[in-house]
Amino acid sequence: MKISYKPIDSDYQVLIKNDYDSWESSHYSPDGFFKYEFPMSEFLLPTEGRTLHAMENRLVLTIECKMKKNRFYNFQITEHMKDKNLGISLKDIYENVRTASVMVFDYNLTKILPVPMWDKNNISNYIDKSSNEEFSMHIKSVLLATEYIEYSNYFMAEPYAIWLIAQPSFFRRNTVIGKTTPNSQEVLNLSSAQEIDKAINNIDRDLFTRSTSGTNGGKLTDKGQQILYDFLSAYDYEMYE
Repeated sequence: MKISYKPIDSDYQVLIKNDYDSWESSHYSPDGFFKYEFPMSEFLLPTEGRTLHAMENRLVLTIECKMKKNRFYNFQITEHMKDKNLGISLKDIYENVRTASVMVFDYNLTKILPVPMWDKNNISNYIDKSSNEEFSMHIKSVLLATEYIEYSNYFMAEPYAIWLIAQPSFFRRNTVIGKTTPNSQEVLNLSSAQEIDKAINNIDRDLFTRSTSGTNGGKLTDKGQQILYDFLSAYDYEMYE
C-alpha cells in the first residue's frame, strides 16, 4: 500500500507524518490531492477479518481524494481488476483509507471537531468566565452532544462515534502498532463506551435529541445551538465556516 500527496503545481510524493502535522495551522485543509494505491495483499476486508488475497500483489484499487478540516472528500476510485467480482464495498474502501492513514501518517480522527473543542481546558475556562449561567451549566452536555454528532456525520468516524469519545487513543498509531511488547495492543474498554452511551442518552432533551432511525447521530435543539455558538464565538471560531 502506498500513500502519496500532490501539492498544487507539483508532483506526487510519498506522504509522511511530518506533512500531516504541518497542516495543523490550517485545521488540516491542504490544497493538494491524496492518492492511495492498494495491492490485493494489503486491501482489508474488515467484516471477514482478512485481506483480499494474501499472496497476490497486483494493484486492485487507486483512490484519489482531498481533505478539508481533516475530512476526506471527493473520492475518485479507479478499479484495476474490473473483470473480477471482488465484492469490494464503499464501506470497505473508507475503512482501508482510514486504517492506512492512521498507520502511515497517524491520521487523527478526533481533529474533525471544531478547533476549540480540541483543548478540554477551554471548557473550564468558559465556565469560569461566562456571564450566562444558563449557558455555562449546560456547556459540557452540549459539547458531548456536538462531539457525538460530528463523529456520526462523517462516514469514516460514524461506525466508531461512541468509541472515539470513550477511548480516542485506541484510534492512534502510537497506541495500536509499532510496539513489540506482548501487552502493547490497547484493548477496547466496553464499560467506558457504555458510560458514554448512557451519558448521551441522559442529555437534556431541551439541548439535544438523539436519532430515532437506528443510526448514530442526532441534532442540537435551538437552545443547544445557542450555547454551542456562544462557546465557539468565545474563541473566534465559526463551526460551519
